Amino acid sequence: MRNITRLAALLTMMLFALLATGAPAAVAQDEATPPESGSKSNVFDDLGQLEGLHTVIARDFSVDYEAIYSSMATPEVDEEFIDPELPQGLQYMGAAIFHFENDDNASNAYDLLTEDLTEQSAANGIDYEEIEVEDFGDNTIALKAEEGDETYGTTTLVVIITQQDEYLYLGTGTALEDDPTDSVTELVSHVKDADAGDGDGEFHADGTSQGGLWDKFPTVDDDLIPEGLIVTDSQLYPETTPESGS
Repeated sequence: MRNITRLAALLTMMLFALLATGAPAAVAQDEATPPESGSKSNVFDDLGQLEGLHTVIARDFSVDYEAIYSSMATPEVDEEFIDPELPQGLQYMGAAIFHFENDDNASNAYDLLTEDLTEQSAANGIDYEEIEVEDFGDNTIALKAEEGDETYGTTTLVVIITQQDEYLYLGTGTALEDDPTDSVTELVSHVKDADAGDGDGEFHADGTSQGGLWDKFPTVDDDLIPEGLIVTDSQLYPETTPESGS
């Protein structure tokens, strides 16, 4: 069965894995379908190919599936199991900031990423519709797809990519029996419009990163973020592997 997990904190690197695996988060025990042999790789396979790229950081918010499944009475979940406590509504929401040397680099990256989005979604049979979102510039694409399942209902996926000056902002969200469009739009608008803090910032994988571009993200306690979601930060480029929580 196709499924969607909380992306293991790697919002941007896992975007197309998310597109390939579809719906819904309720079946996180399933394995994602591997790419076909000989299939074209996408930009997210090697972010260093993006000219003038300085850094990519991401913050994601999700239902705590680990806690849900650890509370189950049985050690294994078969395909027929339905967790009665699985919440409907927003399951996952995240944003990434790409910082480039200049506007031209960011604009070129926007073209590459949106081309990849189109090609990868078509290759994986994802039927997107383009949707309108307000308060973004000309270099903006917003797409929505729905995946129906007779057991779990309908999962809706929304992806927004927008460029502003030397930055690209990417947001995604999924919701079970709900539409995450407004939530993702508000998140991307917040990140785009917020001021960066001083210095380069300090990265903490537990979602408490601060300073520099990290200050553009909302915290888990922000009014934008529904109660009950957990937060994770990722530094995707250049890559780093800090000690847990530091």
